[in-house]
Amino acid sequence: TTVVVRSSPPTITTLTPNSGPVGTRVTIAGTNFSMTPSQNTVTFNGTPAPVASASPTYDQLEADVPTGATTGPVMVTVLGTGDAAIGPDFTVTGPPVGGTWTLVSSTVTGDIPQLLDLAFPTAVTGYAVGGGGSPDRPYYAKTTDGGMTWMADSISPPPGTGGDVAMHGVAFANADTGWAVGGLGRVFQTMDGGASWAQQPTTFQTTLNGVSFIDGLNGIAVGAPLVAADSAILTTNDGGANWVGQSDPSGAGLFAVHFQDAANAWAVGPFFGSPTILYSSDGGASWINQGAQAPTGTAELLDVFFIDAMRGWAVGRRVAGGPWVIMTADGGATWDSTATQPAGSSALTGVSFVDAMSGTVVGIGGTIFRTDDGGATWADEAGANFATLNDVHMLNPVNGVAVGLQESSTMEAAIYRRE
Repeated sequence: TTVVVRSSPPTITTLTPNSGPVGTRVTIAGTNFSMTPSQNTVTFNGTPAPVASASPTYDQLEADVPTGATTGPVMVTVLGTGDAAIGPDFTVTGPPVGGTWTLVSSTVTGDIPQLLDLAFPTAVTGYAVGGGGSPDRPYYAKTTDGGMTWMADSISPPPGTGGDVAMHGVAFANADTGWAVGGLGRVFQTMDGGASWAQQPTTFQTTLNGVSFIDGLNGIAVGAPLVAADSAILTTNDGGANWVGQSDPSGAGLFAVHFQDAANAWAVGPFFGSPTILYSSDGGASWINQGAQAPTGTAELLDVFFIDAMRGWAVGRRVAGGPWVIMTADGGATWDSTATQPAGSSALTGVSFVDAMSGTVVGIGGTIFRTDDGGATWADEAGANFATLNDVHMLNPVNGVAVGLQESSTMEAAIYRRE
């Protein structure tokens, strides 16, 4: 005889608040929720919403009103119960809240000269890496409150390994386990949230510019080879214990990589006769160049981001100069420039989308542009005066973090947060 144990179905009692614009943080009170945020599915009148937190007492969730939400009931489904709780209506009003980028810190403990890349494995825990100074040193910064406050320290390589180098890329599989990559083929791993870092062995001197992991085992790092024996693409399927060089069909070197799932990954790089957009359908083992599919006017591409296996964006510089955004809705088989382009004369260096409509791009000169219609229009949100922004991560349609260099007399790291 087989006995099936069925969890009690969830219920919703109240929503606080019960009205507000897209991006509003809503507290959902009830019973029988999961204490693991990812095991709760929340929708606002049918539109899925990211769950920011879940109470350990199973009676409260926090979720942000998603882009595209309309007035209607809030529903919660808990993994394993098979039942959905239908709660009160939430009334969606007005435009998205927020819109102001403020300087959280122009310096953090550790005196980091510049931050180059950013990763948020959870809604509240994030990491940034960078370096600089004389001699060059690798640094990381960490937040546990969604980017409002940060601590930082250096990442020290083992003695006798050839000196310090800046970290250019960072990726985390969860709040504690992550990787930072940089010059001379350096890869560091932490398994305790940055408290300690161990250098992982590679046989390459590639200047690694970007890294992306889909879980604790499978990752891809990309960069620019220094010698003929180097590879522009390194892959691992054992958490970085071993890194294997893969063939780069562009021969141009690479700036950024996005590993979407076990099969699909994209990497972008410089203009080398044509734009560099590499695609892998086998988890990074082999690559094809989709650069010929890029729209006319595309020069180098500096960052790439996908929300699923089909829809993605890449940013950089147009041939004539100035910011450039291209997008695909078919996994890169075709790429088109967005309906309009952000204004200005500076290249874009970072891109982050929370869904098919809501995204933000950043770049040189403190450039910050936001779209709520998938790129049909862009709103200038520049607030990073005298800064070079290198990367951005949007936590939800309203809140996000951008990092870079504050070009003041002291030339120090800059962290901006959107409220």
